[in-house]
Amino acid sequence: MSKFIENDKSVNFSGNDYLGKEVQLSNFSGKKVLLTFLRGTSCPFCLGRIKELVKRHEELKKNGIEVIAIIAAKQEDVARYSTKNSAPFPIIPDPEQEIFKKYGISTSNFILMKAMMRPMLMMKAMMQNFNGMTFLFEPSLLPADFFIGENQRIEKLKYGTFLGDHLSLKDILAS
Repeated sequence: MSKFIENDKSVNFSGNDYLGKEVQLSNFSGKKVLLTFLRGTSCPFCLGRIKELVKRHEELKKNGIEVIAIIAAKQEDVARYSTKNSAPFPIIPDPEQEIFKKYGISTSNFILMKAMMRPMLMMKAMMQNFNGMTFLFEPSLLPADFFIGENQRIEKLKYGTFLGDHLSLKDILAS
């Protein structure tokens, strides 16, 4: 799948969240959705993004924005992390990256090298969200965010160029 651009129609998907509940993007028609793609449950940047979304969930909800996170990890890993952090939105495990592929999200053999080239950012992420060194062995996926409008069209998007590269929540809330 090629990469999307603004105003493209989003691609429907279905998957079971970490609690086993089926989630379909088409069920969110008529609502605004922040669809965020994350690398894994031990990636400090991904954990930071989840924590940020949990912390600001009520603010997003008040602005009519639903959150769906897709994470390239096994269900049991996602459940262990999500339960610990009380995620109030669906987090869908996608260990085979099937949904990632539908959205044109690519891998990068240099993803960790790029992160290491930003030592202050890397240290901050690891100090705040360290969950072991297993993140070094997670898929080399880049993060991506899609802000989907009520008509299921992509209003804003960001294909990350390094770990932790996401759409700003400030920009999303201003939409």
